[in-house]
Amino acid sequence: MTYDWLGAGLLKASKKEGKRSPCSYGPGQAGNACRDEEGHTTDAEHAVAPKGDKKSEARREAQEDYRENQQDIERLAQAVLEDPSDRKAYAALAAKVERKDIPNVLREAQEKMPKEEEESRGYVDDYLRANKLEPVDDPPLKAGDMLTRVVWGDIDDVIYPPNTGVVGLSTYQNGAVAAMHVSGDTDYWINRLAEDYGRDPKDAKIITIYAEEGDRLVDDPQYAADPETGIKADSAVLVTHRDELRRGVDFDIESAPQQRESGSEEEARAREEPPAQEEARNPADMSDKEIMTYLRDQAPKIAEAAQRIYDEWNPDDEFDDYGGGGICDEVAAEIGGVLADAGFEVIDGGQEGSDHAYVVAHDGKRAFVVDIPASVYETGAGYSWEKLPDVEIDPSDVQIYETDFEGAVGDDYEDEEEGGDRDVSDASSPGKEWASADDLVEEGFSRSDARDYARRFPHIPKQEALLDMFEIEGLRAAVKDYYIDEDEGAVYTLRFFDDGGSLVSEFEMSLNEDRLDLRSLDVERDYQGRGYGMELMGKALDLALNAEVPEVRLQANRTVGGYAWALMGFDYRWDEEREDVSHGIVSKFEQVLDAALGLTIIDEDQYDSLRNAFEEEVGGSLSAFEHASLVFDLPSEFDEVMREVFRNSISNEAALEDAVKNRRFGKVGMLGTKWYGSLDMRGDGRDIFDEYSEKSRKRRGKA
Repeated sequence: MTYDWLGAGLLKASKKEGKRSPCSYGPGQAGNACRDEEGHTTDAEHAVAPKGDKKSEARREAQEDYRENQQDIERLAQAVLEDPSDRKAYAALAAKVERKDIPNVLREAQEKMPKEEEESRGYVDDYLRANKLEPVDDPPLKAGDMLTRVVWGDIDDVIYPPNTGVVGLSTYQNGAVAAMHVSGDTDYWINRLAEDYGRDPKDAKIITIYAEEGDRLVDDPQYAADPETGIKADSAVLVTHRDELRRGVDFDIESAPQQRESGSEEEARAREEPPAQEEARNPADMSDKEIMTYLRDQAPKIAEAAQRIYDEWNPDDEFDDYGGGGICDEVAAEIGGVLADAGFEVIDGGQEGSDHAYVVAHDGKRAFVVDIPASVYETGAGYSWEKLPDVEIDPSDVQIYETDFEGAVGDDYEDEEEGGDRDVSDASSPGKEWASADDLVEEGFSRSDARDYARRFPHIPKQEALLDMFEIEGLRAAVKDYYIDEDEGAVYTLRFFDDGGSLVSEFEMSLNEDRLDLRSLDVERDYQGRGYGMELMGKALDLALNAEVPEVRLQANRTVGGYAWALMGFDYRWDEEREDVSHGIVSKFEQVLDAALGLTIIDEDQYDSLRNAFEEEVGGSLSAFEHASLVFDLPSEFDEVMREVFRNSISNEAALEDAVKNRRFGKVGMLGTKWYGSLDMRGDGRDIFDEYSEKSRKRRGKA
């Protein structure tokens, strides 16, 4: 850094005194080591103001103040680096440096701190040699190279990389190194990990990790290939000698793409609105020549769909999805999907026990076999089919020919337009409540989407079954919305009406293979207090149990819900919410103590003693149910004080008196809270709910 104003002043003053150089090494010594070509000072520590120059003295004092301030900044930065949890040091540093400059200040301070011995940087190479691992970073990583990693949840100021065994590497001679997954394609990994672990992509965060000398990258032995495409995923393992990464020095955090600000309104609409699909023609309105031409027009789409199945088939994988049985069933399913989208009725062809599957498409009067022979893409028999190499399926490989309608479709087919009804299995019978791909096609989904959804979300209730599952005495149920969300699974809204047709309740849920989300449950004011909400909740938990999902989630609202859901067995999803509720309960208790202190019911020592005792009760990892059930005994002198404090949360006089009498600090502290709840269907959450539900029924006289 140059100090032109100081150097120019000193140069002018030194000329008057006949000095060649105003340097701290002495007049005429060290030459012009502290000056640039123009005579400006380049090192303020070598500049000495001439005696008697008041202006230079003032500037020197300003420079000394600056140096002292810089020393304070370095000292505070080192304190933050040594103990990232030192909030006091961080606040003091933020008071001296703009927040946007803090990462750079910390990085500069890190560079000035004592370094580890050079040999520590060789630990990584020693580990790689010992385990015969070849680095994939060529050329090797340099200090400051940026790597990225996708994570969920809160991120501390210090990250402790796990040992090599956690990421699938050898633990042999790994005592001095750690490892963690990194990737360049963050968009892919946000979607991949969200799908693998049932996480919300919107909650993802991207960590930018700064490499250090000695760090190396090796192949990722875990996420080796995409299960859908078979293509190797963009993932590697960072092996480092560092045992901790500090925020602002070793890593920074940025929002995931789904959290960033969106582009133009046109782009947003393009993301929200699916591309318009060509409306399917009605084959029944076509002549014999037209329908055959129309079928042949589908051949390119059929070939493309079959090629995709072929490309994804990896028979050498020990987890081959087709178990050696070949892919003709999947190819036939893709053919059926294309033809269903084109407006044809589709049934499976082939005989039971046959080695090959094909499709019969018909319009209610004429039937056509549509097939790609197995010999095009595989060879073998039974459960010993092998993939033919380097096959490119062409539209000419698609065989289409007319066949006998009754022989292919059956003489029991009855056209719906002529009054016939499809055979619909009893949705309420055991094992029949979940929708198959055919059921979803009947619901209006395309054949390809129906197959995909039925595979990804195996427990999608049929609409008829849904109404049976939520049957409430005295109410009539109707399905308002029923659709499939790519991330959340089956989404449906049920409405319930009384005998007079008045709306009683509306209940929105989503169900996938991981959980049941209770999006909203509203009971009209005139029907509250009759147990409808509790009964609907019980039905929802029964649905979760039958669907074999491990978790039910909801958002506790800001009225009574935060307290009521806790009593029903729902617990906090995140520790931060647990801490917030604990703080709120303690705050209510402190309000009581403050009022009691002001009225001289207690003194300062008693205040501290009671507060400490209460904090011990509330501290720790209490569940939401334990928070809601929390009571704390106080002498009767506190009754009036508690009544006034509790009145801010409870307006009902009977409920207020009950809270005062029984010292329900947990209830008062949780009323009005907002948190995200989770009920563990494998733990005791369901038992707590059933017990609460039974008590509720007894209070209403419905035992």
